Amino acid sequence: MSYSISLHIGLNKIDKKHYGSDYPLAGCINDAKDMLAIAKQKQYDESYILIDEAGTYDNITGHLTAAAKKLKKEISSLSLTRDMALMYPTPIKMSWMGKMKPGVYMTG
Repeated sequence: MSYSISLHIGLNKIDKKHYGSDYPLAGCINDAKDMLAIAKQKQYDESYILIDEAGTYDNITGHLTAAAKKLKKEISSLSLTRDMALMYPTPIKMSWMGKMKPGVYMTG
């Protein structure tokens, strides 16, 4: 049985010190909420959302590390590759513009 985890990050505010401006973004939070709704509709086992100030490096990497540990137990015989932006509940490879999409890809 596969185990699935999704993490959605919506940042309408950016760090002025890092980007040189605090120009507000529009729609990022709504996009993250929409993707969370899709994950729930697809019955992911766990889904998380980080919005604005909660979307820190530490929070994001903390969620990804916890997911990796949990999924490692679930898929110990499979390989993990690339960034962990999306977790797919079944073994799948996806291609996007000639490159693998960010995520955990399970191959067996």
